[in-house]
Amino acid sequence: AARTFADVVAIDPANSRGNGLLEMLRAHPAGAGERLAALRAAAGRPDATLADWRALAFALAREEQDEEAADLLRGVIDRAPDDADAHLALAHLHLRSDAAPRAVPHLHHVLALRPDDHRTRVVLAWLHAAGTDLGLRDPVLAVELARTACNRTQFADARCVDALAGALAAAGDLPYAIETAERALRTAEASEPGLAVWIRRRLDLYRRGGRLGD
Repeated sequence: AARTFADVVAIDPANSRGNGLLEMLRAHPAGAGERLAALRAAAGRPDATLADWRALAFALAREEQDEEAADLLRGVIDRAPDDADAHLALAHLHLRSDAAPRAVPHLHHVLALRPDDHRTRVVLAWLHAAGTDLGLRDPVLAVELARTACNRTQFADARCVDALAGALAAAGDLPYAIETAERALRTAEASEPGLAVWIRRRLDLYRRGGRLGD
């Protein structure tokens, strides 16, 4: 399943459901659902901790019992506003229900707490560059997010450079978007050939004057 959603995200990096499900599957491998009864018992004890609630929320999310998981995560955040894991999990629940506007504030909060979380920064860059919700479109912010990710990884991470190319295209700077996508492609061809296939397709789109999300 994780491979399937990885393909979705490679094809369309701004795909809310693909990003959300991929993150949940990576964070909570198969087998987590088998512990659900024990986790419910632990979270229901009078001396239950926020860690117990969080663990149950993650297991519920893995079983796609999203409403109950989201309620638990909101409870964790109410009591621990800077719990980055809870914010990240709640954001991805919103993403996989195609509620990106509700996810974005949580993702920005995660970045404030974890400035080196390049995966979250790249997801945000794509959402602001190419998200289908026009209220989220902010190409200038997308470029800033993606450029920061690139700078912090010395432009060595093809996914970060790919996101910068997409953001530049969204901002209307197609020549630089093409140059940046070519750089992302060279990096991906050496390390992630599967990703390179999709970067090449996006590069072709930019060369035709297009951009993701149009």
